[in-house]
Amino acid sequence: MRNRVLSEEGCRLFNISLEIKEPCEKICLKSLFLSLFHTDYDDKIELSVKQLKNTGSQLYVDADIKNKNSNISKMINNAITNIILLILTENEKILPKQRIKRNIHFYLDIANNAYKTGDLNTANLIRTAINNYAITNLKIKYRKKDIKLLNILNKNLGDFKNGCLLHIKNIFEQKEKEKKRILPSLMVILIHLNKNKEYLKWYTKNGKVPYKLKEQINKLENIIKYYKNMYNGNNYELISLYKEDPENNIVIKNLEGNTISIKIGNIVKKIK
Repeated sequence: MRNRVLSEEGCRLFNISLEIKEPCEKICLKSLFLSLFHTDYDDKIELSVKQLKNTGSQLYVDADIKNKNSNISKMINNAITNIILLILTENEKILPKQRIKRNIHFYLDIANNAYKTGDLNTANLIRTAINNYAITNLKIKYRKKDIKLLNILNKNLGDFKNGCLLHIKNIFEQKEKEKKRILPSLMVILIHLNKNKEYLKWYTKNGKVPYKLKEQINKLENIIKYYKNMYNGNNYELISLYKEDPENNIVIKNLEGNTISIKIGNIVKKIK
């Protein structure tokens, strides 16, 4: 039976309660049967997926197409870095390689469930964390289902070299029914929107305004508007994973280094 669940720090950052619910007095045979196959591990996966999708949805509501959304970009960076730290550390300790391997499996299970529900925002967030040098340098062996998932995400979203441009192309081509089922990666949309706006400034300054570039910007802004309108009014709570500065991590505080990237690199050096 799988008994590795989200750490205490992970539960706090994901806004997941650590309390154990009292069992019901009346036992349903169907529930009892299902419980034989449904573990605490599965519960943490389901809760994590739900919390992450809710926060991803709320970020679209909070986004403002008139500015660069630097506050949202910062929160996305926080979430990626916090996931890396949750994989590599627990409380005040740097974890051994075997524990890190189990943590990677856990987060890939979250990504897999998120992908199945159409939450590409979360799936890509975790994919980004897993692809960080701190994780890849450990040369952890993935399960077959992990490799399959990462291949699917690479195929559907594209790679990081071009900013997951394939993901943008797929979003533009989606029909209404598919758009309602999918929550795109806001990180990818903001990267391309801000980049294209900078290009537009340069072209405008030089007396040239390419129609295709303006059209691209309008399409990207319309994607944000679409999901902003879809989730407006839900008032989902932003989980601490996004809001909390990873510099507050206990292990990070105790390490030398001018930047958090250097400190994470020092964590990797200590892993056995």
